[in-house]
Amino acid sequence: MPKMSSSKALFNFSNKVFRRRFIIRTVVAVLIIVLGIVMFFIGKNHIVHLSNIKTTIDGVEYKPVDNISVKFDKNKTFTSYADFSDEVSAVGSKHSLRVEYNGNVYEKKFKIPHSYRNVIISLPVFIKDTDNVDKWLTQINDVVVDDSSDEEMSETGEFDM
Repeated sequence: MPKMSSSKALFNFSNKVFRRRFIIRTVVAVLIIVLGIVMFFIGKNHIVHLSNIKTTIDGVEYKPVDNISVKFDKNKTFTSYADFSDEVSAVGSKHSLRVEYNGNVYEKKFKIPHSYRNVIISLPVFIKDTDNVDKWLTQINDVVVDDSSDEEMSETGEFDM
């Protein structure tokens, strides 16, 4: 087996040009990886359901409240009425919620975990217990369709019984 000279070695760190190219390429590769990680966390999208309906948590019933002003993040403020829900799209993990009811302002900054795609924020619970995020912020599991029904669709698109 012939010996390789130092000028033909795979990694010739004694060569200035090679060393400079190697450092630049390594730094660029690391920056691209870091940028990808940052973009993942910044760009995470959540669907937030702002719910103003009757809710029972740990045996305590929270009744819907009428005529409240709600602002989620930097979205436009809207008025919510009893038994009303609204949906907003949220990007990132850090969010803020501001609710005005009966002249009182309830405001909280919070984080939505990255693993949560769909969440419900219960506005009546938020008003009663603003500091307890685990109580008023709930993850919605993705819907699983049950294929075990007795009905089957034929090739024509009609149901066979």
